[in-house]
Amino acid sequence: MHFFPTFFLGFLVLSAPVFLSAGDQVPATAWRIPIGQPPAYSGGRKPELANIDDGFWQGAPVGGIGAGTFSRSYRGNFERCHIKAGVHKYHSVPVNQFAVFVQPQGETAVAQVLSTGKPEGGALSSWNWSYPAGGGEYAALYPKSWFTYRSPQLPITLTVEQFSPILPNNYKETSYPVALYNWFAENPSSKPLLCRSCLPGPTWWAGFAIPQETFTLS
Repeated sequence: MHFFPTFFLGFLVLSAPVFLSAGDQVPATAWRIPIGQPPAYSGGRKPELANIDDGFWQGAPVGGIGAGTFSRSYRGNFERCHIKAGVHKYHSVPVNQFAVFVQPQGETAVAQVLSTGKPEGGALSSWNWSYPAGGGEYAALYPKSWFTYRSPQLPITLTVEQFSPILPNNYKETSYPVALYNWFAENPSSKPLLCRSCLPGPTWWAGFAIPQETFTLS
C-alpha cells in the first residue's frame, strides 16, 4: 500500500491502491443505491422552510468532528462543501473528479471520468464523460462510504473506500481534518493491465492536485 498526502485548505487527503477483492469490504448492513440513479421514491413537495436542503443525491461526508466537511454525491461529483464555519457551498466544478486510466496488455487504453453525466456548457469536452448511470453501486455506513465501479466501459473493477477516522473515546485525533480514500482494484481478465487513478485538480478548495498513482495488476 502506498500513500501520498495532499493538503486541501487544512485537509490531509490520503489515497492508496489496495490489491484485494474489494467487494468483501462493504458491510451487508450498508445503505446501497446504483451509482448515478435517483432513488425509487425521492420524496414529495419540499416544505417552505429556510433549512438547507440540497436534494437526494448526497453521499456521506468526510471531515474530522468540528473540522468542517466536504462530500461527493452518489453520482460521483464533489458538490457539497462546509470547510469554512458558517458557509455552505453546493456546486460541482467539472475538473474536480476522480478519473482512471486503464490499459490491458496489448490493447487500447481507456481513460474515464468516474462520474455520471456531463458538465454544462460543454466544459472539458475532451474528457471521457461516458460513465453510465447504474454502472456499479454506492454504499454508505457512516463514517465510511464506498463507490464500486463495474461497467463495460472499464476492463477493471474499482472500489474506493472513503472516510474520516472516528475513534471512540479519542476526541483529539477524531477532530483532525483528515480524509482517506483507499482504492481497491480487481483485474477480472487473465491479461496484466496498467491502471492509474488521479484527482486532476480540486480547485473547489485550494487549487492543489493529488499526485497520480500508477500500478500494474496481473
